[in-house]
Amino acid sequence: MKTIMLSSKNQIVVPSAVRKKMSASSADRFIVAKITATEAMLRKEP
Repeated sequence: MKTIMLSSKNQIVVPSAVRKKMSASSADRFIVAKITATEAMLRKEP
């Protein structure tokens, strides 16, 4: 599990190892789903 931070612009950076496993590139879109008050899930849009 990786730790990331929210920037001052409210942006996150997906670590490169995770991007590679997801075959993600800069043009890809993602869906963010709230799981609990402290958890969210990031899914690559089909």
